[in-house]
Amino acid sequence: MLREWLPFNPRLLAAALIILISLNIIFRGYFKGMGSYLKGLSFRPYALFLILIILIVAGTMFFDQAIYSWVQGAKEISLLKGMIKFGDLISSNVEFWVFLGMLNLFAMATRRQNFQEIAIGLFLGSALSGLTGHLLKFVFLRARPYGNFGPFSFFNLDGLLQNRHVFQSLPSGDVVLVAGAASFIFFVIRNHFLRWSVFFLPFCTALFRIAESKHWPSDTLASIGISLIAAHLLWQHKKPQMF
Repeated sequence: MLREWLPFNPRLLAAALIILISLNIIFRGYFKGMGSYLKGLSFRPYALFLILIILIVAGTMFFDQAIYSWVQGAKEISLLKGMIKFGDLISSNVEFWVFLGMLNLFAMATRRQNFQEIAIGLFLGSALSGLTGHLLKFVFLRARPYGNFGPFSFFNLDGLLQNRHVFQSLPSGDVVLVAGAASFIFFVIRNHFLRWSVFFLPFCTALFRIAESKHWPSDTLASIGISLIAAHLLWQHKKPQMF
């Protein structure tokens, strides 16, 4: 969409915004006290939550083929088709980073401390989740659905030695980025209905990626779990609130 009205490659804008916002985060001292915060943090709840996620993802794998086939057969249904199109709209990495960058610039212009911390949290939530997700791709080396290896094909060394994308299914990079921001908002919002509604965004992204045969359903669940852990770690540091 950005390509339609920008006179240059939107990747340049995204890269410039990422650098600018990163420098702002560093210079404003956002990470001051982070070391002490992490030292005093109890990681037991995170470990228990991680175990729960692993169990849920592992259990979902047995239904991956059935859920994947259902989405493929039902993706022309009006409601589902609309959700998939919306997932496509928000899953563009370049446009997503441009949006987060512009949001941070707007927050900087308002000079409202709480708003700036929320905008930074969205940015860092996606960045930390995305980095973690990208590294895990090369740990699990899971085959994507379009590779026709089935849902239980893991540790394919071709994905490591040759960087073959067909073996980089778990977790979903697109879902983990959107879920990183959505999860941070989940902890920021006080209203219970609104806070749960934010997961509509990664859900639509997950539907789109499954419909495109790029990921198994369990890949997307793992992405949301990773994002929740990353976002909560960041939110605990400053604890901004809204609504």
